Amino acid sequence: MEFNRDAWLTLLGRLHMAAVHFPLALSMLAALLDVLERRWPSEARAATVRTLLRLAAPAALAAAALGWIHADREPLGQSTEQLLRLHRWTGVACAVLACLAAVGASSAFARKFFAWPAALLVAVTGHLGGSLVYGEGYYLAAFERPSQPASVIELESAPSGASFNRDALPVLNARCTECHGEKKQKGDLRLDRFESAWFEPGEYGTVVVRGKPAESELLRRIELALDDEDHMPPKKSAQPSPQEIAVLRRWIELGAQP
Repeated sequence: MEFNRDAWLTLLGRLHMAAVHFPLALSMLAALLDVLERRWPSEARAATVRTLLRLAAPAALAAAALGWIHADREPLGQSTEQLLRLHRWTGVACAVLACLAAVGASSAFARKFFAWPAALLVAVTGHLGGSLVYGEGYYLAAFERPSQPASVIELESAPSGASFNRDALPVLNARCTECHGEKKQKGDLRLDRFESAWFEPGEYGTVVVRGKPAESELLRRIELALDDEDHMPPKKSAQPSPQEIAVLRRWIELGAQP
């Protein structure tokens, strides 16, 4: 099999999500045990803290390196550029602090000024990473009223024309705007409102070609096989029903009007 450098780098980058949990857990557990060790001194507990700090350092370096690769190979879009930059550099800072804490693991001073800040910063970095994946305001979104998918009854009773707000938007809100909405626009694609940019060729093709569903990237990706890496929405998400896909197809066929 021919060696595919890009594929291997993409795979390595995606391992960031698995690797990042190790320094997070190790650093925070080390900080917690260090607090307990100061209150109730114990050589066994102190030895455990030292071991955790020495394990956290290479884990943090690996997670930071994989994250850097991942950010360069995933189309997160300009809307997350500032958040991504902050996440990257806090990750690097975590790795540096973890290494300093590991070098001075036997010193109470080093643990206080390196290990504890590393534990705090790794939590902040994890929060920033979560915001990149799920969008800013993800926690408070639990209190928002969820969008309702278009129902079969609505489709059958719709007038002969087709409009974005009445027909296409309910489907997109139900299936697509978690990653392509107001708070997050993966690949710089926003689907929660009518956009003129959809009709212009872009890096990943033309999102919507009026009157031509087969040439519209939006519909093409939805209709790809579920295990195709370009299929949207992601396999882990709820998939559009045949009726919902029919609504999008009909909207495009009739000119993709606002």
